[in-house]
Amino acid sequence: MSSTLFAFVEDQIRTQYALYLAERCAHQGSGSGRKLNLVRLKLRQLPPALAECTFLAKLSLDGNLLSSESILVLGSLKFLRYLTLNDNKLCRFPEELCRLKFVEFLNVGGNPIDGLPEAIGKLKNLISLWCNDMLLEQLPEALGSLRKLRTFGARNNRLSSLPDSFGTGTKRLRWLTLAGNRIANLPETFAQLTNLTHLNLAGNCLREIPGAISQLHRLKYCSLVDNAIGHVDATLLQELSHVGKLELHGNLIDAKILQNFQPSGMNYHFDLTQENVSVDWEHSLPNSAINSPDASDSEDTDVELVELNFLELARYCCTG
Repeated sequence: MSSTLFAFVEDQIRTQYALYLAERCAHQGSGSGRKLNLVRLKLRQLPPALAECTFLAKLSLDGNLLSSESILVLGSLKFLRYLTLNDNKLCRFPEELCRLKFVEFLNVGGNPIDGLPEAIGKLKNLISLWCNDMLLEQLPEALGSLRKLRTFGARNNRLSSLPDSFGTGTKRLRWLTLAGNRIANLPETFAQLTNLTHLNLAGNCLREIPGAISQLHRLKYCSLVDNAIGHVDATLLQELSHVGKLELHGNLIDAKILQNFQPSGMNYHFDLTQENVSVDWEHSLPNSAINSPDASDSEDTDVELVELNFLELARYCCTG
């Protein structure tokens, strides 16, 4: 069998398998914690039966080839609480997703999306939002309407600033990563994120340590790695004594300045060496930060794709 024909057959089998899973899910009916896993199936279109799964609470579609137009049906899944669409081919954020008023966890990272709609502010129950590795140039003011938001990731984008509403509205935020952007300044309202415990601003364009950080008294971890920080204010350093770990390597700071600055009572340290870089905290977030707390896993209601090889896919399709 030629590689082209093999790829075609494999694609058809994956599509049929997705259809089988969706139909099985629809026929089983509703149930608490209902979930459907269609990850890494190279899907370009969603199975028609998915529109009948209106009771779904958790849907995983990451790692496919879905376009923005192909996922419009998701707007009808009104009870969804957990949705992953990362690593697809979405060129825009479909406003139909903003109808999902119960969604708590949403991941659209790894797609060539250059902006989020103002309608995203309708997702009032959103707790975790991940927009890493995209093409975002700015964030909408409506982001401040997400008052339940606790975790937000927009790493590796093209952001140069943050909206003022981000601080005034998202006061429950605890984990925030904006690493790999072009941010030179933080808005004054950033100081209102008083529940923030983990902050990653590595790889931006900061020229000094933002003063707003000194007002974040619950901050345990802060990375300012690989910015353009050259001046360090001694008074500000004293005000940062509550930070458990502050990473500053990869900047223009004279290490001797920090070594000579050892005020009494300070219980934190400056990490200036690449060797001391900690594992990215995003990869070790607690389940409460990553998973929707109420879209729980339940073996008796699970319709999930495990790692199936080509022959196993064929067997499932033939017996379905």
